[in-house]
Amino acid sequence: ESVPQETPLGIRLAAMSRVSLLLYMSMCTAGMSVHASAHARMATSSLLWRNESIYQLSTLRGANTGFSWEALESSDPVAGGTDGGVADCTAGSDEGTLVYSYVDLRDQRYSSRGATRCFKVFIPANASRPAPVVVFFHGLGGSGQHACARDSSHRHHAALHGAVLVCGDANVHWAFPETSSGCRCTNSSGPTGCLAKDSPDHGYVRAVLDVLQESPGLYDRENIFLAGFSRGAMFASWASFCFASAIRGVALVASGMKSHGEAVSGRTCEIFPSLECSAGLDDGIHTPTKDGECDSCEWFPMKPVEVQNVLGWNLPYCLYAGRSDSMRHSVELIAQALDELAMPNEMEYFDGGHEVPHSFDLIGKATACHSLLKKTTLQSAGESGPLQEGSDDDRSP
Repeated sequence: ESVPQETPLGIRLAAMSRVSLLLYMSMCTAGMSVHASAHARMATSSLLWRNESIYQLSTLRGANTGFSWEALESSDPVAGGTDGGVADCTAGSDEGTLVYSYVDLRDQRYSSRGATRCFKVFIPANASRPAPVVVFFHGLGGSGQHACARDSSHRHHAALHGAVLVCGDANVHWAFPETSSGCRCTNSSGPTGCLAKDSPDHGYVRAVLDVLQESPGLYDRENIFLAGFSRGAMFASWASFCFASAIRGVALVASGMKSHGEAVSGRTCEIFPSLECSAGLDDGIHTPTKDGECDSCEWFPMKPVEVQNVLGWNLPYCLYAGRSDSMRHSVELIAQALDELAMPNEMEYFDGGHEVPHSFDLIGKATACHSLLKKTTLQSAGESGPLQEGSDDDRSP
């Protein structure tokens, strides 16, 4: 029985580990189809090597594969001896989702044996081939399981637009770059924090993008968008600057960035007079976990820089905030920074606080974010400068 160059799971036979190959051969001997179905599904593994990082990547269709996935994992020397986490990865899965998992031996924040990381992929039945993709990062206390659940608004809107929804899962919390003193932020000594050593989640984002890049018949590599809510929005903003060349656009909801110390200019304090802003000290924006407020901090999560997207154009940002959200100014602050860089961005407000309203179509807004390029190509930094609070411009609440 022949194996297609690209299986429905996006895994090539040439990339299979020896254990997976034996599993495949046993299935063929038994007359089973290599294509995943509701009754006979296959777990496969492949070793991916990227920038000196080694991780084990596995896929399942749904939660009940009929095979011992744990045994398949533990039989590989890369995955052996790590913590469990497999049950958590597959929890809540159904016929509409794929579950990807890998073992990161370098992420030892909570265990010296590494961490089992996973992310879910919902592919609507009406999705085109290849389909646009939105990678969503949840907020503090959220989960990929909830974001990709059958009754979630994100999944509903993904099906509405025929877009693939990827739901990221933090290892307890999203890992941001840290200064040498251990504070979650960046400063002039490393303003972007985009090296693999700067965050355990650098490899996680790369793993997600690797999966999307290696299945061009399933995922549209020129239409991959990052999106996030609250702390996940700040994580998405960091990831967007670090992996800009692999994505098309970014959508951030309810959080953006903060500045501290020498990074706080008098201009920032003029734009946000309602904040307790003091030039050279702090911008007055406070995250729930007080990130970016150490003496060694200048930017959280990082300093925005000019970057180009997968098409070679300046990366566009679509920004959203509730009018009564206490974190609204963090979104406006990143809009100001993007304006100063002449980076295309658009700010939109909705009625509400620190939330994503159930009717808010984040998937549709994210996949349409690239249209900003057409509107901003000819704008200069001076023509699209930052707005004062209370401005009559349509971006103002």
